Amino acid sequence: MLSGSKIILAICIALGVALAVSVYQRADHNAAHYIITGGDIITMDADGAFNTDGVTPTHVAIHGERIIAVGSKQEIQENIRWFTRTVDLKGQTLMPGMIDAHSHPVAGAVLNSWLDVSGFSYPKSEQVYAALKRKIAETPKGEVIQAFGLDTILTPDLVLPTRQLLDELAPDNPVFILSQIMHTAWFNSAALEASGYDDSVQDPPGGYFERSEDGRLNGVVHEEAMRMLLVDPSSGLLGKAKQLINIRRSFINEYNEYSKAGLTTITALGAAPMFDGYMAFLEHIATRSNSPVRTFLAPMVYELHKTEYTPNYENGLFRLAGVKFHLDGSPWTGGMATAEPYLENDFTLNTIKMSLNNRGILKYESEDFKAKWAQYHDAGWQISVHAHGERAHGLVLDAIEQAQLANPRPDARHRMEHLGLFTQSDIKRASKLGVNPSFFINHIYYFGPTIRDVLLGEERAERFMPLRWATENFEQVTLHLDAPAMPIDPWRMLKTATTRIPRFSDQPFNTSQLMSVQHALEAV
Repeated sequence: MLSGSKIILAICIALGVALAVSVYQRADHNAAHYIITGGDIITMDADGAFNTDGVTPTHVAIHGERIIAVGSKQEIQENIRWFTRTVDLKGQTLMPGMIDAHSHPVAGAVLNSWLDVSGFSYPKSEQVYAALKRKIAETPKGEVIQAFGLDTILTPDLVLPTRQLLDELAPDNPVFILSQIMHTAWFNSAALEASGYDDSVQDPPGGYFERSEDGRLNGVVHEEAMRMLLVDPSSGLLGKAKQLINIRRSFINEYNEYSKAGLTTITALGAAPMFDGYMAFLEHIATRSNSPVRTFLAPMVYELHKTEYTPNYENGLFRLAGVKFHLDGSPWTGGMATAEPYLENDFTLNTIKMSLNNRGILKYESEDFKAKWAQYHDAGWQISVHAHGERAHGLVLDAIEQAQLANPRPDARHRMEHLGLFTQSDIKRASKLGVNPSFFINHIYYFGPTIRDVLLGEERAERFMPLRWATENFEQVTLHLDAPAMPIDPWRMLKTATTRIPRFSDQPFNTSQLMSVQHALEAV
């Protein structure tokens, strides 16, 4: 029988050997801990080709968390050790992690705790209101009820709420409901009172409250005016609501959703100011030792003063990607700044209540916008801008051109986002100015027929999200999800870019603007 001291000695020797082996394995940086093989391997090398030198590799060697070799079986032989393990793809495809160039992880983390009233979950209006009534019934009097996802296209028969209707449903609770695209919201009288406002509230720059003929607010609010009810630090509902969530856990869950979808990098472009300190909190989550996603942040220009960030700030997997402007609004609320008016029909005039001859909104006066753009350009920032319609595109390009003439910056790489009605002439002009374009292509999947038949008509629909023109004129084009406005599903985005087939249809939409598979992969 072994004595206690001999057992302890044996354990120590075993631990010592294990430690030595572990140190040896880590120290030998050419050693492969894993070899991945048995399926298609796409490398997307630096020159944009699917695979290096046009040769399809069969093996990938990994040391720790780093790829150390890609090639044939013979080429990775020098990396194999006695401890190397083989991972069999079993016919599946291995490719690099994807990038979402425009996302909103702060909003996604917070909105996940709100009541879901989206068309993804409730395709019928009666289902939406049943969910809302259940929530009201189970919520104690006085507590705020927040919901997310109303959409008149995803829920085609949706009866939009009014202040009066929400007052009747929830007389004792403030109610705030955010649209799926996050550019419109609905509220009741209790929400207005809880936020410290009344019917005399003035519209802020870049947003407005709808009013009935007697001047009273009707419970619908658009664009920048939403922030007064939702995130105004002096009164906003978000600060007053009991957020029954562990906010850190919610952020981690959101990051895990990105990772599960195949995304390894996201850009929080214009991160929504959902609570005080949200940017520092986002940096905290992004720089965890086990964070699965690299994060770039571009704060809204009106939020930058709350930080000490500089243009080149970097901290591990977190870094600054410039600042962001919102120049026009959403196509689905009539806010996209178009050159010609929207179509006029029952949906545009009566459902979403556009005015006659509506051409959307520009949230800045022309000279003010150019001056602000020059301010951030001169300070060395990369600038991104939400710009859907032609009038917005023209103003952005004027601002870039003027800033570059006054202060040339070949490295500026300013970005234009969404780009629904990007014209061929503006694409050529943007390319000459060194712009990086990013397209919200899932508009085609979810709303394609509505774009053509209800909002814009045949001619403009045929050039909506012009990916072919873009790939012909720009060295780099990106696609983005804009989550949580759309689900975190880059595969659907890629399929839509390469097929342009809308949901519930087998007929492609404006096929003249199809993107090739290779260009689509390069775009993510």
